[in-house]
Amino acid sequence: QVKELLLSGSLIYPSLLLGAILNSSGFGLAPVILVGNKYNRVIEREVFIKEGSILAYKLEYNFIKAFAKNYINIKKAFYNIIRQLRR
Repeated sequence: QVKELLLSGSLIYPSLLLGAILNSSGFGLAPVILVGNKYNRVIEREVFIKEGSILAYKLEYNFIKAFAKNYINIKKAFYNIIRQLRR
């Protein structure tokens, strides 16, 4: 399940939401990756890439920059999740 963690232009700390994000079996947490969308459109971005990257580092998540409209790094994000599931 893909969650958008934006509210009024600022990140909602994912650590506050993790209790509600369970894997499909109901045991444990689902794999998480933070995605910085629209990385090539500075003006349209609501959260800066650096903010997302720092938050991902603090929470020990993977972080990837993407541009969904042009499918840039979308497969890479999903492959990252699959790798996490296989661990």
